[in-house]
Amino acid sequence: MLPTMVTILESIKDKLVSPAESVTLSGLGMHIPKDDSPRTDFNWVDFYHNLSLSGLQSCSFFQNEIGTFNSAGIPLITINQALMQSYNQYNNYGRQNLRP
Repeated sequence: MLPTMVTILESIKDKLVSPAESVTLSGLGMHIPKDDSPRTDFNWVDFYHNLSLSGLQSCSFFQNEIGTFNSAGIPLITINQALMQSYNQYNNYGRQNLRP
């Protein structure tokens, strides 16, 4: 399912993201697996992948492979730090920088 969602999001990116938003997001630095990790460039495929995970936080796959969140969206249990950090950073940056 996720590869299909990534392909779909990739094909409609220009309809969802303005040129200015694209430039802003592409210039962001990610710090994975921890906040103090060296900066890596924003990656659109990783963004699409993590965006595709949105809404799946209550699924057993997500909880067993990535972790769990409380009702405020704060991680309670982290199974895989790199996956949790990637999910949080890409989704938070997306919400902050994309139009509703």
